[in-house]
Amino acid sequence: MGTRYRQINEQDRIFLRIMLEKRYSTAKIAQTLGFNRRTIQREIKRNSCTHNYSGKKFYWSMRAQQKAMARRKRPTKLCIDEKLKQYVHLKLKQGWSPWQIEGRLKLENEGKCVISHETIYRYIYSSYAIRNLFFHHLRRKHFHRIKHGARKRRIPENMLYRLDLTRSIVAIYLVIGKGI
Repeated sequence: MGTRYRQINEQDRIFLRIMLEKRYSTAKIAQTLGFNRRTIQREIKRNSCTHNYSGKKFYWSMRAQQKAMARRKRPTKLCIDEKLKQYVHLKLKQGWSPWQIEGRLKLENEGKCVISHETIYRYIYSSYAIRNLFFHHLRRKHFHRIKHGARKRRIPENMLYRLDLTRSIVAIYLVIGKGI
């Protein structure tokens, strides 16, 4: 399996602030907290504050947590741009798929992607009120969205072993020349 990632939480930010006050290097902080050195550098750069009087940058863990939470709860384009939202609503009600809406917007805007199909799906499934308006206009009419990579295997694990065994037996018969 690949590397497991985790996000910096509030407790990590408090330890980060303390270690920065004690003048630890970013490499030592990263090793202690169990993050990549670049992750710690990015955290300090993104969430540092500027002092009003001296103009110096400093890291304050509470403010860093507030900034991180504000970035996480950023609204989608459809929540911000009312004209785009009306366009998407109209096309969905006409039976267009999010992929078709994305493609049409690309054609109308000289190849620039105005909004992706994923953003449209996220918008549709963001709240029950919006979901109830539009899920029945989608092709598959699913009330809950299951992303492609999250689907279960259609063939159970024990059946895969049987299929491999069956294929091996068939291959042996073909090599021997008995046929099936």
